[in-house]
Amino acid sequence: MNEFENIRQIFKNINFDSDNLCFALINSMGDGLVAVDNDGIIRLINPIGEILTGWPSADVMGQNISQIYKVRDLEQGISLKRIPLLKVFEEKDTFSVQNRFLLARRDGTHIPISETATPIVDKEGKLVGAILVFREISDSLDAESRIEYLATHDYLTGLPNRRLFIDRLDMALTQSRREYQKLGILFIDLNDFKPMNDAYGHEFGDAVLKRVARELLGSVRESDTVARIGGDEFAIILTNLNDRKDLLPAISKVIKTFKQSLTIKGRLTEISISVGDALYPDDAEDIDVLLDHADKLMYAHKIETKLNRDSR
Repeated sequence: MNEFENIRQIFKNINFDSDNLCFALINSMGDGLVAVDNDGIIRLINPIGEILTGWPSADVMGQNISQIYKVRDLEQGISLKRIPLLKVFEEKDTFSVQNRFLLARRDGTHIPISETATPIVDKEGKLVGAILVFREISDSLDAESRIEYLATHDYLTGLPNRRLFIDRLDMALTQSRREYQKLGILFIDLNDFKPMNDAYGHEFGDAVLKRVARELLGSVRESDTVARIGGDEFAIILTNLNDRKDLLPAISKVIKTFKQSLTIKGRLTEISISVGDALYPDDAEDIDVLLDHADKLMYAHKIETKLNRDSR
């Protein structure tokens, strides 16, 4: 008798009682499961359900599910007064697995979960209870957060990228209009970055960009936004301004920061920058026009810097 026949004979001798098979499947599930009657009284909880909720079976059997299964809104953290599972008894339909919540465990900690609930009906189609299946989704949320971060931030400096910069500028302009405030934009470009990058290597060039990002962050207020919008181009949003003269301290501080040599990877390095600015609503009220205004002034400054240097 070969190995397959041995296995077949073993299974043939096992009495697969439907109840035993059902409980074996439930207990071997990788998801938490709670079964309740139509009064919401817990009639069964599987081992994973005990682990996720922190409640052992002996303590919850015969209790109302609302006593052990308390959830909060995943985004806002607000406690939900009514367990979504109870909708099953009203709608008599499967509750979407797309719903995600924070589950309050017995020890007071919270874990993010996704859940699905299905009504239990008898042969006559009468609703007699419901089954709730739920799983922890911490890993998937971490992955989602990472993907979102990478989509909105520069991988090298950690600053907001162009996409997030435009989003924040749009929100800042909306707020400025509502509060009758002015808003400033600075465009900053590194002069002669490519020759430096070619001469000392990309690793050194990356270190320069990181250092520039750090210096720019230290030159503005926490409420302002510093972004890397291109290879060696940065931008800053300055909010809550009253007049054009309020731009001057920020511009002066940024320029002053790079007037002195900086030590980068053990090398004393001079970093030259060109700065262009735009003020809302004095220069323009439209985002594209404001950005274009700052960009043109930056390049005018860049050309002027090059001419001055070549004339020496």
